[in-house]
Amino acid sequence: MARPKLSKEKKALKGTLRPCREKESPEIFPLLQKMPPAPTELKKSGRALWQKLGNQLIEAGTLTNVDLHAFTALCVSVDDAELLKNELCNGKTLSKGIKENPGLYRAYKFSCEYSRKLFQEFGLTPKSRNNISTAPPKKELDPDTKKMRELLGGL
Repeated sequence: MARPKLSKEKKALKGTLRPCREKESPEIFPLLQKMPPAPTELKKSGRALWQKLGNQLIEAGTLTNVDLHAFTALCVSVDDAELLKNELCNGKTLSKGIKENPGLYRAYKFSCEYSRKLFQEFGLTPKSRNNISTAPPKKELDPDTKKMRELLGGL
């Protein structure tokens, strides 16, 4: 079994910290702090999803400005799926609507599948949630570590 990795602080305390070997993950795209207004092409369900889910993704620290185009596509596909479902049912049961209009059902099925794929991209399914790697917020160093760094000359 491999040895567990040491944190930067522990390496600094041991004297084995080598900055050239440390991987830095620069933040390429800054995270959004506030959800922008919903695009005008969104209907009722898409706007609700935009606000609710968008704010949750911002709180989780996973939504950037670049992601807004894909997030808009997600909201539009959810809107389309709901619109197609309403047209399919139209006062009937869903199975009766499918028999009467199979082409509309194929469009509804495609829209649902597209929505599911976009939900996976944003890590909004149980399985895909495990694949998201978010950087933990930077913690304040405890007083002992601060003192040790001062003694070691600012490492």
